[in-house]
Amino acid sequence: MAFRPRTAALAAVLLVAAVSGCSNTDSAETGAARDTAAPFEPLPSGDLPLPPDARPEGRAVANGGTVSQSFVVEGKTPEQALNDYVTTLEDVGWDPLQGPTASGASGWRASMVRGNSTLQISSTQLGDNVGLSVQLTGA
Repeated sequence: MAFRPRTAALAAVLLVAAVSGCSNTDSAETGAARDTAAPFEPLPSGDLPLPPDARPEGRAVANGGTVSQSFVVEGKTPEQALNDYVTTLEDVGWDPLQGPTASGASGWRASMVRGNSTLQISSTQLGDNVGLSVQLTGA
């Protein structure tokens, strides 16, 4: 498989955002809360915002031409969490490709497209929280 600089750069941007800029904790330097609704970073496909009310779970992972990130959303159902994120993405120019549709006993799925980029989103119940998985390809 050939090395793709754009994919590596995207993975680095998502990794830095997931590790340093996407939590709702106090900053040691500023003492201010960080906004979890801020975009990951400008990507080749445009801004990819964080899911509303979500916090990253682990690091973004690049595999081939896909970058994946998992989030935890509190206080919502899987359907609400997915629909809120779809609305947020539509507000910044992403178009629905498929769904949202029910998936399994408590999950939901949707696909969004913007230019040459596709975003696969899935949500599922994790105890009292919702797990939201995002996979970006073609950026």
